[in-house]
Amino acid sequence: MRVTRYSIEEQHFLPTLYPVQARVSLELEVLTPDVFKCQDSPAVIAAIAAYRFFRLQQEALALQHAARNLVSLSLGPL
Repeated sequence: MRVTRYSIEEQHFLPTLYPVQARVSLELEVLTPDVFKCQDSPAVIAAIAAYRFFRLQQEALALQHAARNLVSLSLGPL
């Protein structure tokens, strides 16, 4: 992931103006293999492999969720 934007808003202070509470906002961008087309370092290869593995996990979980929904619809209320 790449941080594309961030902001820090200090909300509460001690009497010495030392901040003790802050709100942080982050905007992140998922880096896909397309970003690394021209690079061929071991780190890039590992990043692309990790991305592809993560996507496979997401697809497997989505299929599992769909299968559970189909089973629960076919069995009906118990």
